[in-house]
Amino acid sequence: MHIVLIVGSYYPYYSAVGRCAGNIAQELEKNNKVTVICLKNNELQLSYEKLSKHDIIRVDTKDISMRNRLKMNIKARKGIIKKFYRAADNLYKIRSALKTILSYTSVNNQLRDAYIHAIEKISSPIDVIVPFSLPFESVLAASKYIENIDREVKLIPFLFDQFVNSQTLHRSEINKKFKKSRHLKLEKEMLNLSFNVLAMHSLKKHFELHFPGNLGKIKFVEHPLILDKNKKSEGEKYPNKPLIISYVGGLYKRYVTPEYLFKIFKSANNVNSILNFYIIGNCNEMVNKYSGYFPGKIVNHGSVDKETADQAISESDILVSIAEKEGIQMSSKIFDYISNKKPIIHLYTVQNDVNLKILNKYPLSLCLQQDNSKIKENSIKYEEFCEKIFDLSISFEEIKELFTDALPSYSAELILSLATTIHPSKRVN
Repeated sequence: MHIVLIVGSYYPYYSAVGRCAGNIAQELEKNNKVTVICLKNNELQLSYEKLSKHDIIRVDTKDISMRNRLKMNIKARKGIIKKFYRAADNLYKIRSALKTILSYTSVNNQLRDAYIHAIEKISSPIDVIVPFSLPFESVLAASKYIENIDREVKLIPFLFDQFVNSQTLHRSEINKKFKKSRHLKLEKEMLNLSFNVLAMHSLKKHFELHFPGNLGKIKFVEHPLILDKNKKSEGEKYPNKPLIISYVGGLYKRYVTPEYLFKIFKSANNVNSILNFYIIGNCNEMVNKYSGYFPGKIVNHGSVDKETADQAISESDILVSIAEKEGIQMSSKIFDYISNKKPIIHLYTVQNDVNLKILNKYPLSLCLQQDNSKIKENSIKYEEFCEKIFDLSISFEEIKELFTDALPSYSAELILSLATTIHPSKRVN
């Protein structure tokens, strides 16, 4: 079969969804022809490339191309020239935000059309298109292609993030609410054109509420990110050796912040440990402040490449996860942590935090609610967890049993199973 995947950022600058698509592509390419359509992340990237056994087609738009050129100049320039390009980039961000707010829907029509054009250029007959969302433009492009050009192709969208209720995408709560009915209409059109839909468990309530009549088309799965990553034998752990505790990912003010972690760290002063940060975002000032309070005990490594981040995860004794405040976004890093078979400390705010569904099943986890009235209680739990990690271990076979639908092979096999199912309209009674 020829299966086309459409995604945002892909190799070598994977987004979280791009990594999921990459894992599935590696499974599908074993016995099928696979083409991945993705974004061009910088001006130097090729429009066409071969990765392993699958083809990559990269697309861009005028806006994407301009942003990529600005980013290159910011990186390459110095002094006042660098400041000029940074200011130009900020103006472009403001322009993009205003365009999203003032448009009829929060859809980038340029990007949707670029995806459609890329599909049309593929010479080999296509059997299945699997658009990965977000970006939702990938879904809209595939839907338009099938509706207007080739009804024989099966559409199986793979939905990871909220489209209708994403405040980040829509830029403001008012904009989100104002356009909600229009965005629900787009989702309805997607459902009508899709052969089946794969979606994260965290999206189930949304579809139950708005599209109860279409639930039969939707199969709920987990992020296909569970891989046996830490295959090397680890060195021995010694009780008198400082524990290496690491946070790897983004930190953002009023969204995902490390403040409560620092309070726990300060209170649990009996734990001999080093707290490492490998971060992007806008909380460097806060991390650096606490690093000054605890020199050598809290270390900010800043933004690092993926290879360095992977090595930090592999060499850590405990990994930290911090949920965003509303608890509606599943953290993909959790699956990376689990794949490395590492103990996890997860900090959350709301009782119904979606990450708890995964971590409560994982025997090497400690989940602490970020409640200032529980600082002492949580600090004791933190200390006890750190003391007993020397006796904690789990095999990948156990992980596979616990999180079967988070294996890339599970989603790949599901896609193939659906792809080979005869369409109801073509069945002979």
